[in-house]
Parts: sequence; structure tokens; C-alpha cells
Amino acid sequence: GVRILTFSLGFGRRIWGFRRGGTDYQVCLIPLGGYVSFGGHDPSERSSDPSEFPNRPRWQRVLVLLAGPAANVVLAIVLVAVVFMTGFAVRDVKDLPAVVGAVGSASAGETAGLVAGDLVVEIEGEAVTNWQEVIFSVITSPAHALTMEVEGLDGASRNVTLVPDTLERDQIGEAGIYPLVIVGEVVADGAAEAAGVQVDDAILAVDGVAVESFGHLREQVVDRAGQELDVLLLRGR
Repeated sequence: GVRILTFSLGFGRRIWGFRRGGTDYQVCLIPLGGYVSFGGHDPSERSSDPSEFPNRPRWQRVLVLLAGPAANVVLAIVLVAVVFMTGFAVRDVKDLPAVVGAVGSASAGETAGLVAGDLVVEIEGEAVTNWQEVIFSVITSPAHALTMEVEGLDGASRNVTLVPDTLERDQIGEAGIYPLVIVGEVVADGAAEAAGVQVDDAILAVDGVAVESFGHLREQVVDRAGQELDVLLLRGR
């Protein structure tokens, strides 16, 4: 078969994964697609090894390229399973408000002075309407200073300068800031409805552990299947 170095759902910082058979399977912070890294994909590292992608028969390379859509189907099944386990679904990243849900320790976001609850109003003088715009600005500006206007929980506005770190392998920016994980739908008669969870609630923590992303939430829920969870919610932001 084809030697696969990395199979990743999402981009940026790894938040969960495992290694098996020489392949690193991972879930990353930025949920904008994913990628597969094949042996021999880098022209400077190619060899005559028959397991490398360029050296496989054409029909096998076609099957490999079709694996991407198949992975999307698998991810959809996983997401549906999480919905049934928890009784709720979360909003898509494009539907999330531009509100900081968490800030990583020693991150570019912390250095800039961003804190949980900050609403990003403008970046480089351009109005921001959702979290996808925040992430796009960050990942396309590695090591470049971004001037941001933010509004704190107290309603006061302030300007901060954010300089995203550079992820060397992907050559994209990362700031260590995470969006609110917001409930988009509550399943009727499910566990979430019984617990009083409502649409538009933001999930801040599970059993005292801050929720950084939906992937992180999924990991926490799957690991505690069948157990009672203590969930911290923010309502009205």
C-alpha cells in the first residue's frame, strides 16, 4: 500500500490523536478541512521505495485521491454519534460569533492581552462579523502584526496588537485563541434537554476542563460516554 505519514482532520495545532502503523492520526485546532501527507509527496525526499505515492500504479493513486471524500463521510458519522450521545449539536464555525472563548497559556493571544469573552469588532480596520473571519486573518498572517479592536465583557472597547506565531510545517499563523463552542440544536427528549441546555448556550468547560474547540469537546464526551458530566455554560453573550 501507500505509505501515509499523517492523516489530519483540521489544520494547525494538534489537539488529539494517536500513532499506528507508522501513521500519525490527528485532530487539529482549525476545522477548515484536513489533509493527508504521503510518503514521497515532497519532491526533495522522493526515492524508489515502492510504498511511496508517486511510485504506485495509477489506479491505486486514483483510489487514494478518492479517500478524501470517504473521510468526510466517516467524520459525518462520528459527528452524528456525538449528537446522539450528548443530545445537542454545535454551530458550524462560519456561524460562530467573533467572541474569544478561551486563550492558550503563553500564546500569541495571551501576549496581545486577549481574554475569554472579548468580542472582536475589527481587524486592520475591517469589520468582523464571525469567527471564520478571525481565523482567516490569523492563519494568513504568520509573524505579522494585526491591529484589532475588541470589546470586553464590560462593554469597553480597546485596541490590541496580535502577532500570530508561525506553524513551521504548515506555514500558517496560530494565535492560541479559541472560539466559543455554541449549541446550535438541542435534540428533543435528549440528555442535553433534560439538563436544561438551550440553543445559543456557549459550552465553556466539561468537568472543570476548559473547552477549546468542538474537537476537544468531542474528545471529552467520547471519553466519558455513559457518565454524568458537569458542564459550565455561558448564556446571553
